Amino acid sequence: MSLKSVKVLSLIFIIVLSACSAQNSKIVVAEFGDNEITLDEFQKAYEKNAALEKNAGDSLDSYKNFLDLYVNYRMKLRDAWVRGYYEDEDLQKELTDYKVNIGTALYYENEIIKPGIQKLYDKRKEEFKVAHIMLVPDSGKTVEDIIALGKELIQRINNGEDFAALAKEYSKDKFTNNKGGVIGYITAGDIPFPEIEDAIYATAPGSVYPEPVKSNFAYHVLKVLEKQPRRYMIRIRHIMASVMDSNEVIDTAASYKKILEVDEKLKNGGDFEELAKEYSDDKFSSKRGGDLGFIARGRMVREFEDAAFQLKVGERSPIVKTRFGYHIIEVTDEKPTPPIDEIKEELKNIYQKTRYNYDKNIFVDSLKQKAGFTIVRTTIDKILENVDSMKMGEDYWTCKIHNDFGNMPVFKLNGRDVIVDSLFNFMITKKKITRGKVGETIINNSIEEYSDELVVRDEVMNYDKVNAQFASLMDEYEKGVYLFKILDEEVWSKVNIDSAMAKNYYEKNKENFRLNDRVQYKQIQVRSDSLANVIYGELKSGADFDSVASKYTRSTIVSELVEVKNDGSLADKALELGEVGKISEPFKFKGNWVILKLIKHEPARIKTFEEARNEITGILQEQESKRLENEYIERLKKLYHPEYHYDKLAEVVKK
Repeated sequence: MSLKSVKVLSLIFIIVLSACSAQNSKIVVAEFGDNEITLDEFQKAYEKNAALEKNAGDSLDSYKNFLDLYVNYRMKLRDAWVRGYYEDEDLQKELTDYKVNIGTALYYENEIIKPGIQKLYDKRKEEFKVAHIMLVPDSGKTVEDIIALGKELIQRINNGEDFAALAKEYSKDKFTNNKGGVIGYITAGDIPFPEIEDAIYATAPGSVYPEPVKSNFAYHVLKVLEKQPRRYMIRIRHIMASVMDSNEVIDTAASYKKILEVDEKLKNGGDFEELAKEYSDDKFSSKRGGDLGFIARGRMVREFEDAAFQLKVGERSPIVKTRFGYHIIEVTDEKPTPPIDEIKEELKNIYQKTRYNYDKNIFVDSLKQKAGFTIVRTTIDKILENVDSMKMGEDYWTCKIHNDFGNMPVFKLNGRDVIVDSLFNFMITKKKITRGKVGETIINNSIEEYSDELVVRDEVMNYDKVNAQFASLMDEYEKGVYLFKILDEEVWSKVNIDSAMAKNYYEKNKENFRLNDRVQYKQIQVRSDSLANVIYGELKSGADFDSVASKYTRSTIVSELVEVKNDGSLADKALELGEVGKISEPFKFKGNWVILKLIKHEPARIKTFEEARNEITGILQEQESKRLENEYIERLKKLYHPEYHYDKLAEVVKK
């Protein structure tokens, strides 16, 4: 089929779907008052319900039943609207709180986490061999001194000085400074410092990043040595000759001699798996023919890893030396990078640990810039001039700052002023300060956090207008809140089950409230049948049950009075003894050997009223709720006169 034909068929398919949807939006399957329910609306609601109900079917009867329920639901919502719930302050506050809480999580997920995961996935297709010079501020050098030194070293390297020599002289990383500063191969997500990761990805192989890059406690001069496609995972096997002999004495010569012997056997056609079993000192892998399974970078020591990842599938390395000994490595298989959906959770975990907070801060800062965020410095200066005489907590609302400056703007955001009172209320609510003095650092940090919260809140409050998923979520929640409110007013608050009603129901239905046999028993549990038989022998000879239990198990296990349910439990076994005081022969139960003694038996009987009260109350509440809801539905039907067009549903089922 030609590409043109495919496009034509695709276009026809889209037109047909659109026509069907448009047609369904005009077919009315029910009416009540001035309101209509279209087939399109009904089908969407039915499909959502079918996803929740495992036994939902597509028969005409199931369609009819659901239409009846759906019309009732829509009439309740209409009644809620008529009652003005959309103007109820408490309900609207609940909806706003839900919108902010759920919307913020969804907003961050869609705007930061999902694109962050995709970017991480794409970046992890490459890896970089990196070297660094780590510079650390100390008592002799300030941060400014270290930054200046870093810039000087970058200039010297760019002028031709040897990076390795400078790393040996200046780097404080004792693990790499004598190895040319080489860290090894790095891909996105390997290090918890996004600034360093971004610098590496922005640097061409053979080049030095133009500025010192900060980590938590140091500054780094970074050089990218190589860049290459990343291999996701390789499967390897190896044979190791340990440098440590059987007496835990280092013997490098013997180790090297052994690996040379193995290497020669392999070159002469020896079987790798058999030689690994015979010669390898790696006890973990030798019994599996040297197999280490699939590994990614970062799992092995660098010399071993570098050698392994240079091999293609089927290739074998020359002898490789590590601190553990000498190795011969072979790559037997390789896994390509899986589709993103297969490793999404793994990527999400990496992303949230390494750079989510960093990306979130940048994202929120961009929102604030777009929102015209500006700090009113003059107001902050007035606050700082008066904080010495003020202590925080509830005292704020009577202090000078509140009285004199409470209504002054402290920052501007999205065209509105945020006043001092709002900022301090945030600080008190979030417990940024308690009753200690307020300083400039606390105020500046609080302004940053409060403005972050407000700018995201502004975005979330409008997010349902641009995100269909969130709009649907909010619509469903709003309907649920109104439905709960109206059922509370019309049904649940009116349910009143008094003692007389419960007592009357009990007298008429007491046969339905029964207690099975109940037993109380003692038990001795041991692990072996031989010990159980010894114990049983002593008991049969007249020994005291508790004394024998203490002798062999330290204590007797005594049950509560428990109901027999014929489920194979110890209570069932105890009932089978028949007589109080009788002792069972040893039997196996859940891996142990058990001996029981029946100490109490209450035969099956009808429950007393007090014993059945809670159960009866639950039954009556359900019955009364159903009665009140049916009465309410009947009132709505008299008000709205619903009509049901089942014939339209029948046409759908036929199709």
